Amino acid sequence: MPLGTLIVIWKGNKMENKDTLDIIMRLARVTRRSHPAKNKGHQLSRSVFRALVILREAGAMRASDLAERLDIRPASLTEQLMRMEQHGLISREKDPADMRAVLVTLTEKGSRELDRSREDRLAWSKKLQGALTEEEHRQFAELAEKLITFFETELPSTKKDGWDGHKKPGHGHSKGRKRYLL
Repeated sequence: MPLGTLIVIWKGNKMENKDTLDIIMRLARVTRRSHPAKNKGHQLSRSVFRALVILREAGAMRASDLAERLDIRPASLTEQLMRMEQHGLISREKDPADMRAVLVTLTEKGSRELDRSREDRLAWSKKLQGALTEEEHRQFAELAEKLITFFETELPSTKKDGWDGHKKPGHGHSKGRKRYLL
């Protein structure tokens, strides 16, 4: 069944048509909105969390290498690194082997915040798993992996069109929308 296929869902006595892509997007929105860490004082965005995980696992690394591992433009990472450094999560210094490059290092505070965020995410994950049976979880994981593979391999590459997959500055976030701290 192609992604654009409408799916009929029964809600009570009412039948609703749902497009697969709409369901995926709604799940993504509701997941972001309902994440419990958003209501705590140590909220790390997904991108900051990923950056801290990579730095913990790999140790100090060049900002350009971190950008590559995160699959984002170095210019986008520079702004994020400035905020992370201001919050004491990372430190940046010139690479002694190449003074043109910047080395990024996880700080003790960054490590503590990463641990705290991991605990929150694990607790949320356990709670979320209670919403599905073991069989439903297995099916969901298989379907999600299948869709991820589809999006990564079957859709025409946006990079060939000259677009790098990132939104233009100023697009994508409404001014009144609550955002993560970092």
